[in-house]
Amino acid sequence: MSIVWYVLSYTASDPFAPHSLFTNKRCGHCKALAPDWDTLADKYAASSSVAIVSVDCTADSNEDLCQEYGVQGYPTLKYYKDGNSAGEDYNGGRSLDELESFVDETLNKKCIVGSAEDMLLETSNCSEKEFKYTEKMRAKTGDEIKAQIDRLDKMKNDKMKPELKSWLFQRLHILNSLHFEVNDEF
Repeated sequence: MSIVWYVLSYTASDPFAPHSLFTNKRCGHCKALAPDWDTLADKYAASSSVAIVSVDCTADSNEDLCQEYGVQGYPTLKYYKDGNSAGEDYNGGRSLDELESFVDETLNKKCIVGSAEDMLLETSNCSEKEFKYTEKMRAKTGDEIKAQIDRLDKMKNDKMKPELKSWLFQRLHILNSLHFEVNDEF
């Protein structure tokens, strides 16, 4: 069996939605990638903009899908963003750090921390929860924000439910943005 890996970024309005899990137990490269892929999938499990999925192209039920997307070797990594249902080949590094960097920088739609008015706009990608957290943290001093960053940094490699891990990274993003604003003012 061979594994085809898909990195998929989507929004609710995109015509392309996540696929089922696809795996192949005999592909050595796929087996080597699997633990890091699973870690990546866990990190983004609760994301509203990224889904990390895999597809078994040896399964009869997936044969048409794999042909449709031009899969010829294993593992094949593709990503989909901004409604591009054809997808693009991922040719970057395959270590966990390289995969995380790519997903975080290219696919993950983060809350754009700005003024309260700007954050309420749909284009800010901010949930109500992120907005409320940002407003709460704006009342803190630079040292208090830094202490929260340090605390969450220590927790980010701990085991936790996917939703909690996702919220942890959302808070870190917000806090780092606010910390930059506070330090930039002086």
